[in-house]
Amino acid sequence: TLGFAGVDLCTSASGPAVDLSGAGVVASALEVNGLDVAVLSYAAVDGVLDPDEVLADVARVRAAGADAVVAVVDWGLQQSVSPTADERAAIEAVTAVGAVDLIVGQAPVLRPVEQVNGVWVAWGLGSMLTSAPTGGGWPPAADDAGVLSVTFVRSIDTSVSISSPTVFATWCDRDGGFVVRLLDDMGDASLAPAVRVAIYRSAVRSRATLGDVLSG
Repeated sequence: TLGFAGVDLCTSASGPAVDLSGAGVVASALEVNGLDVAVLSYAAVDGVLDPDEVLADVARVRAAGADAVVAVVDWGLQQSVSPTADERAAIEAVTAVGAVDLIVGQAPVLRPVEQVNGVWVAWGLGSMLTSAPTGGGWPPAADDAGVLSVTFVRSIDTSVSISSPTVFATWCDRDGGFVVRLLDDMGDASLAPAVRVAIYRSAVRSRATLGDVLSG
């Protein structure tokens, strides 16, 4: 079913799955326009990611022929849009040697996208479908999420780089049946005014968090 919907790969080191799969899982490599892209997934144990473990895994997939490496990390305080000091320290260490091409965080709320040591880091893309109780300790940003788009570029010297990323932000319309709406939907006159206002407020929050990487 997921393949029919266009999903090519699902990571498994996240949430409850970590107890079954271990802290780090090497997902099957993807071929993207002739590039072999390895995707490594991790669940930060007690909020801590082991940089040595990540770098050892990266070395193995590079030796196996990976042209590019993406690390996906499940972490993040449930109600905070900011990365923690421990998360920053781990990513500083992982990116310092130039072994990873992209880091994508799985966090409960939408978080910033920035470069660390020249490597793009999406600290958290939020929960696209969520039932977190906003107003009950969760911020309104719990309904916000994003889809990250990047382009892999191979240079003449065969090195691979990643273009400036773009995030297509979404808002979860729970009262409307958990419909995931793009921010462009605020211009849809067929939607109820309250829904369009909620999408607008989501757009304001997402713009404050993402800045120029937000699409549109």
